[in-house]
Amino acid sequence: MGEVRSLGMRRSHSLILALRDGGADAIKSLLPLVPNHAVLRGMLDTMEAEGIVELGISAVPRKTVSVTLTPLGGRVADLVRDADLMVYRGDPSAAKGMDARKAADVLVRLLDGPANLGDIMRVARSHSTATKAIDALEADGLVSAERNGGREGFRVVLTPLGERAAGKLAEAKALMEGRDRN
Repeated sequence: MGEVRSLGMRRSHSLILALRDGGADAIKSLLPLVPNHAVLRGMLDTMEAEGIVELGISAVPRKTVSVTLTPLGGRVADLVRDADLMVYRGDPSAAKGMDARKAADVLVRLLDGPANLGDIMRVARSHSTATKAIDALEADGLVSAERNGGREGFRVVLTPLGERAAGKLAEAKALMEGRDRN
């Protein structure tokens, strides 16, 4: 499989956790998590292509699209839940930095060691996305960003909590890439 995109999409963790807790008999029941139907459908299509959700279409009494986790999706959701419990202690109302766009990708990148803004921009693909992800992760206590005002902006390192959460997300990503099919 190519690049895993599902874990790095904005609000994907909340969406995966909601599906883990019972699936959705209709896409519209997920709109409180991702309020734009087209964006939600695009996320679900990406997740389906990566093999973590299954979309079912029912035409009676009117067209309805249901969403369920596949067995692989269930394993990924368990790892995302483990990371969520570590960081947010299961609080569904917590503002979740791991739900920020590309935040999971940044966390997994930091398992390789400290990074400067340029390194993170290669993962996040833009300055704005990189700084928003870093700010959200720093607010959650997952990373420490040492601003130095130099050309590269700052140096980012995982905190011990961030290291544990990133490990769970790296496991989920490896599952999705087919490197661990136990």
